[in-house]
Amino acid sequence: MVTRAHCTFGGRDGPWPAARAVIFAQMVDDPSAHPDLFLTEKAQEKERQRLFRIIEDLVEWENTNNEVVLERARVEIWQSWRAACAENVDHPRAKELFNRHILPAFHDPFAGGGSLPLEHSGLVSKRYASDLNPVAVLINKGDD
Repeated sequence: MVTRAHCTFGGRDGPWPAARAVIFAQMVDDPSAHPDLFLTEKAQEKERQRLFRIIEDLVEWENTNNEVVLERARVEIWQSWRAACAENVDHPRAKELFNRHILPAFHDPFAGGGSLPLEHSGLVSKRYASDLNPVAVLINKGDD
């Protein structure tokens, strides 16, 4: 049977919580990006440590389906997205590209076994995955 031919991780050893933390870190601004909100380096560091605690919670396997942890992460993602939308309000395609009510889609052109697109679904919604390997493409096909 070919079902496990492409598996590289299994069970608790999988990369899923770490993938979720990486996605979070990519989607949330560092406090230094907002010197108007965090006026000093000390304030920025304090906020950075708060965000690190969210990442620490996301990588805990036991928190994979913990809605309290996931919601804390979602709130930060939305906050960063809305800040990006506000910063780009004068962009010629702002209505199309920077809709503060819709998070941007997640694209993974080298999805492999699909860890990043799968974990992205726990934090936000629309995602696209592809790969050069046809087996990986089949793994990433879903009903949504």
